[in-house]
Amino acid sequence: MLLNLTIKLIKLKIQLIMEIPERAIEYMKEAINSIDVVLLREVCREFGIPETLRLEIWKLFLQPKKEIVEEKTTNNYVSKWIVEDNEMLIEETNKIASAIHPIGTQPFFNCIVDVAAVVSKIFQQESIEMRCGITKSIIYKFHPFYKHLYPTIITGLQNLIHILLLYHDPILSIHLDTNRIEPTEYTNAFAFNLCINMCDSIDIISKMWDEFITFPDTTLYIYCVVGYLIYLRQRILDAKDHQGVLNVISQPLKINDIKTIIAYSKAIRLSTASSFNRILLGIMNNSESYQKIFSKSLTSSLFLTPLVNDIINDKFNRQFPYLFIDCRRQESFDLGTIAAAINLDYTKRQDDRSYLENLFKNELSILTQPNSTFHVVLFGDDDTVDGNPDIGELSMIGLDFAKRGVKRVSIMQEGFLKYHKNALANIKGFQLMNHETETCPLCTTGKPLNFGLLEGTKKLKQTITQSTVEKTQQLTHGLIGFLYGNNTKKEDQQPTSQNQNTTNEEIKQTLPSTQVEDKEQLTSKNEEVNENMKDENNINTEENTDDNSEEEDNYLKELIEESSKYNSYLNIGGKQTIWKPVTIVLTTISILIVEIHNNKITLLDDISYETISKVVMKKADPERFTIVHSGGKCTIRIPEYYQKFIEEISKLQG
Repeated sequence: MLLNLTIKLIKLKIQLIMEIPERAIEYMKEAINSIDVVLLREVCREFGIPETLRLEIWKLFLQPKKEIVEEKTTNNYVSKWIVEDNEMLIEETNKIASAIHPIGTQPFFNCIVDVAAVVSKIFQQESIEMRCGITKSIIYKFHPFYKHLYPTIITGLQNLIHILLLYHDPILSIHLDTNRIEPTEYTNAFAFNLCINMCDSIDIISKMWDEFITFPDTTLYIYCVVGYLIYLRQRILDAKDHQGVLNVISQPLKINDIKTIIAYSKAIRLSTASSFNRILLGIMNNSESYQKIFSKSLTSSLFLTPLVNDIINDKFNRQFPYLFIDCRRQESFDLGTIAAAINLDYTKRQDDRSYLENLFKNELSILTQPNSTFHVVLFGDDDTVDGNPDIGELSMIGLDFAKRGVKRVSIMQEGFLKYHKNALANIKGFQLMNHETETCPLCTTGKPLNFGLLEGTKKLKQTITQSTVEKTQQLTHGLIGFLYGNNTKKEDQQPTSQNQNTTNEEIKQTLPSTQVEDKEQLTSKNEEVNENMKDENNINTEENTDDNSEEEDNYLKELIEESSKYNSYLNIGGKQTIWKPVTIVLTTISILIVEIHNNKITLLDDISYETISKVVMKKADPERFTIVHSGGKCTIRIPEYYQKFIEEISKLQG
């Protein structure tokens, strides 16, 4: 019987090998010999990795080194992937884990033992030193946070996976929350051991890891955690209690299930706002930006908080259909907002239960349709606790959308203040609607409307006249036409200059008395401050061009500081090669080619990764690259670190 079983296994292995074309295997071998990572990655992703070449291919991608392993270990954790009576392998896997991280400083030590156990089972013939090297390379490539596993990183990763699930499947996320399934339960089960608990055999794990190792983005497995939950969606929704849900998400899956989950997870990654990956990489590497900015937003919001600039880049470079929801008061909305935004007055939401229902039946009805592809962005004045509405109120509004099954809801970081600033600086893509500098409080006072003095009265609601209501209705009808693809001319959507002036006068007359005084009697109320502001406004008027240029420079400087950059040369002579010194900047969504001279930054080209069809490099001249994209092509030369450039651009383009 044992002989027959062995023969069947051999036949099965031969069958699996035969599924890969012979020519493809030859390409793999050629790529291994020539260290052609690009060719090897593409062939492996298309046909899979044959078992006979797995060790060589993994070594090429992981670059492991033999590691010294301690002779003794005090830990005796038995991984479920090892038979309990195999004492030698149990001891070796614990030694490997101890060599990578001491037990006393590692809250997820058992996860490392599990990874070591899987590696040891796949490569049983390798020495313990090499198995330790492979395990360490896997841990540090996919789980770099193990180097500094602080509580903020653990919590941040758990919150971020919960945010990603709420972003793509709000109904499922709310169901898990309702049944008291904490993010720790599915994050800790999969995100700290490269998803091995999803599988029911070593063979399936090896094929899943083949996908992770050959994929350019090392964070794919994080998306797989959410993809796994969505794959089990119906079974989870059918479970009626806490234990029932746990039983569903603890069941390992077969190879075809895993392949489907990986494919779906790649789609999730492509349809997620780029700010998510920025935050995710910040958590992975404990970056300074994560420590200062994103760690706070992850603890204060249930929703993804994308940066203003990332939203605009996604809109134009990745063609994301964004719908902006202005959650400020209607008075603020009437004095200027983001182009094509819809107003959802947070005070009316609080005071009138029917307000939100009517909004979703009319202006927002498109969002509840099953074929809606919008990315919904909520915003207030800014995202601080002092903003109107504050981050807590915006999160509650976000839940109103999530409960109705609206997907891809986020809260714009820095809010309208930052967007308004960029729009006035004429930065590409930032457009305002219904905005007049004479009446805009941000333009006249530098601050949003202040409703603090009138919070305890009903006077504010009573001062909104019928003309303002009619004006808002006109805007709403125009926006509905915009959302549904109505090709009405811009002149028909906006009032004439004369009508605008009349409307502005009506708004001035209908504002609360304190706001009118703020406009007409500014000097008598705050003489010193406003004199300074007046001087500043005069300076700004005289030097508007310089300010716009400075704003653009500041924006580029911020982008360059937080991105990878390479000192390079750009061919500006065509066939007659003429090299111009430039700086290549790799952002999360595009390649920027900039010229920096005397602290002045000039943007020469902005190439989105999604528009790149190929990157040509000759072995005889590896420093020289030709990037072919939808807008043409350009040739650059990177004298130093060109190998790092290849790896990074492959990862970002992925």
